[in-house]
Amino acid sequence: MTRELGRSFGSAVEDYVRGRPGWPIQAVEAPGISPKAHVLDLAAGTGKLTQLLSHRFARVSAVEPDDAMRAANRWGEPLAGSAEAIPLPDDAVEAVFVAEAFHWFGKPAVVRELERVLRPAGTVVLLWNRPRPETAIPAEVHALMEGLTIEADRNLKRRFFYSAEWRDVFRGSAFGPIEQAAFDHEHVLDRTGLVSYFLSQSKVTERPSGERAAIRADLERLIPEGSYVRPLRAEVYWTQLLSGTSRGPRG
Repeated sequence: MTRELGRSFGSAVEDYVRGRPGWPIQAVEAPGISPKAHVLDLAAGTGKLTQLLSHRFARVSAVEPDDAMRAANRWGEPLAGSAEAIPLPDDAVEAVFVAEAFHWFGKPAVVRELERVLRPAGTVVLLWNRPRPETAIPAEVHALMEGLTIEADRNLKRRFFYSAEWRDVFRGSAFGPIEQAAFDHEHVLDRTGLVSYFLSQSKVTERPSGERAAIRADLERLIPEGSYVRPLRAEVYWTQLLSGTSRGPRG
C-alpha cells in the first residue's frame, strides 16, 4: 500500500506544481559535489528539485514512475523508472538526490540499486522540508488536515523520517557515515497556492475525486485571501560510498 500511496500524486499535478515548496541552493551545495558532475534526481516528481540541480550541475537525470508527474518536469533529462529499477547503467552518476520521497521506498534493495548506479565514492543525498512554527494559517485548516488520516499507512513520514528510522536502511551497506546540515528558508504563497499545498498532500491525493473536491471547497472556505509565509527548515543528509567495499549487483 505504501508504494500506491506514494504514486497517488499524479492525481494532483497542478496542485503539486503550484503549492509545493522548493529548496535553498545551500541544500544542494552542502554535500560538496562538483558542479561538473552528472547527478540523478530520484523520484523527481514535477521537478521541484530538478530545476535547482539543473542550475548547479553539468548534467541531471530525473527518474519518476508517475507519467503525469514526469510530464510536468521541464528540467533535466526525465526518465520513466523507479527506485527499485533505475534506468541508468552501472557507475552512471556521481550523486543521487532524493527529495521528500525516501520515506516511500527506503529499503535495503533500493540502497543496493543506489550502490549500482553510483560511481566510486559517489554520494546519496536525502532532503526533507520540516515545517517551523507559524501562526498565519487558520487553526481550522490545521484541524481539517489532521482529521484526514491515511488508515493504511498512518503517519508514515513521521515514523520514517522524524524518528530517523531511515538510517537503519543503510546499515551493512557500502556507504559510510551519514552527515547532515539544515537551512532555514521560507515558502511564500497566495491563497490559491496555499490551498494547492494542502491538496497536494498524500492524505488528500489518495482519495476519490469527489472527496478531493469537497476538501478543496472546505479549504477555500476556511482560507482568506492574502499572502502566506510558511517557515521551513531544509534538512539535508548525505552519505558516500566507501572505497574497497562490495557494491550492488552489476548485472
